[in-house]
Amino acid sequence: MSRKTEVVGTDLASAVDGLYCAFASYSRPQWFEGCSCCWGGDLIDGSGEQGGRESVRVTAPGESRPLRELGADELSAIAFEVPLTAGTLDVQKHYLPRILEIAVTQGFDWPDLEVVFYRLNEGADLGSEPWIRWPDGERDALQAFFRALWADRLATVHDDRYAVDSALCAIGVVEPDLDWYLAEWLRFEHPRAAENLLQFLQLNANDMTRGRLRNAFWDDKAPADENLAKVVAWAKADSTREAVAAAAERARTPEETYALEECYLRWLG
Repeated sequence: MSRKTEVVGTDLASAVDGLYCAFASYSRPQWFEGCSCCWGGDLIDGSGEQGGRESVRVTAPGESRPLRELGADELSAIAFEVPLTAGTLDVQKHYLPRILEIAVTQGFDWPDLEVVFYRLNEGADLGSEPWIRWPDGERDALQAFFRALWADRLATVHDDRYAVDSALCAIGVVEPDLDWYLAEWLRFEHPRAAENLLQFLQLNANDMTRGRLRNAFWDDKAPADENLAKVVAWAKADSTREAVAAAAERARTPEETYALEECYLRWLG
């Protein structure tokens, strides 16, 4: 199921705008090639010969409409399948700003946020290239987006109790190092960060006793495997307990005080 979060903060909205700027040079094709098993369209002459797979011409979603106007139903298949079974890295990059914007706002029915982010790490064997090897401007825009998303999720009250857990996992499967994100959490810049920490620890307490996290999208590939181990170690570290204790002394609301005390007394270490 998708994570529904209708309102985003100004910094996240600005980071989304940055994505549109960074990827503006990638134009929309009239059509792209897709596997006939997964996509509908006119069969490409000659495809499927000599035992190869048959391919079809897939009409590019949106036609001439502005990218920002495209909806989740139009882009869900692009988010999940390109460039795995259709299209190219350039096609993915054209639609990427709108895909990421949808993923962190109204969400897709499918794919989940973690899967959308995971696609950024696909390699040459699938016709792609990990995002950390993309041009500097694209990498910088994506990392600014990841960090803005994290700050937004920490500061937000969520109807979905898995929202922060999902965001951490999504970022953790693509970011080479989660140090900045974990340090940002312990700054407790917003009172809700403490409440979200308590909820995260409660969700993951049983799994962390076995060195795991509950979210099934953590996998054994880099950087997810290393980041998972880092999160578990961070939750058990004395320095994390000390940061929570210090934050409790300057808590701004009764809810923040309660959350920090609960984290310190029952869920950390």
